[in-house]
Amino acid sequence: MIGAIVILFVVAALVLAIPAWPAFAEWRQGRDKLPLTISDTYADDHHLIAEAFGNEVANHLRTAVQSYLSPEGRPVHGIQALRKLYEVIGPHSTDQPDFQNGVLPLVLVRNTLTKWPASAALTRQTYLSGTFESGRASVIEKLYVDGDIYLGEDTEVGDWVHARRDLRAETGCVLNGSVAAGRMVQVWPGCHFERLSGAEVRFGDAWHWPEGPVQTQHLAPERPPLFRLHGRAYRQGTAYQVDGHLTIPAGHVWRGDLIVLGKLRLARGARIEGSVKAEEAVLLEAGSSVDGQLFSAKSIEIRTGARVTGTAASEGLLRVRWGAEVGSPESRSTATGVDVLMEQGSRVFGVVMAVEQGRVALRTVARLAA
Repeated sequence: MIGAIVILFVVAALVLAIPAWPAFAEWRQGRDKLPLTISDTYADDHHLIAEAFGNEVANHLRTAVQSYLSPEGRPVHGIQALRKLYEVIGPHSTDQPDFQNGVLPLVLVRNTLTKWPASAALTRQTYLSGTFESGRASVIEKLYVDGDIYLGEDTEVGDWVHARRDLRAETGCVLNGSVAAGRMVQVWPGCHFERLSGAEVRFGDAWHWPEGPVQTQHLAPERPPLFRLHGRAYRQGTAYQVDGHLTIPAGHVWRGDLIVLGKLRLARGARIEGSVKAEEAVLLEAGSSVDGQLFSAKSIEIRTGARVTGTAASEGLLRVRWGAEVGSPESRSTATGVDVLMEQGSRVFGVVMAVEQGRVALRTVARLAA
């Protein structure tokens, strides 16, 4: 009898102790003192890694400069401070990078133009100050430049390349991973990309880029004609749902969010003031616009002079033609799709991201119906 009571007491004690075990283990091992780790999934987000690396080195550079400018400072002091953390070549160092053989340290501190030789590979994670220019068919793995970047023809980016100011990629570049700039990214036809990011992302050169937005067919915004569905749609929450295909007539306006269970076509100069989700293809003809978000389960084509002010996302092909825009200088946005085709003369303010394939094409002439 006594044995049964003892066993019952032990079992009850174990049951009560189980919830407290993690806290006891935490106290014994002191895990709070250990550094936090990050999941590999998030660590692979290239643009975040690049920005963190650039900010880290910039902070250390500022510390080194302060050391140099101190009353007892000497030119070599700043380099010595950096060498505790990085391999450094600087303006006051006798070491020189071996450009011809593709040898460069982790951090190169120079306020001049750095020319990388053609067909050479830069495989180390590198920070540069000044301007970087690569020759034809170079390979760049991880590069942060506190200035401008010029990628020569057929250059290949491995993981990420970020410029604090402007970045230009010539014809034939393969831009894997994240390619970003603090101001403008300009990519020539014939390039392939995964993710481009900048205050403005332009496609093509000045000869193919229209000066300012292409003139649209919009009527005066103070009294636009209002397009009515005449019973073809019913309210679904805060949006209107159309069971079938829908065309917004030329020069007309629809105000409010739309759900279209078929194809959606905005004729010349038509405008939707609201967000749109379509189950099939979406076509924005010349001069039309969506003042909101635009989503399609099939494809999106944005033609000359058309604009989407918010996100343009397609689960299939996203095609942005000459003179078309996504986003605005005042409000950055995202253009994304499984396949993304950007024509020379188009631009995006924010991010362009391709799930499988992104490429830049020469300007094409749309059908006469456009």
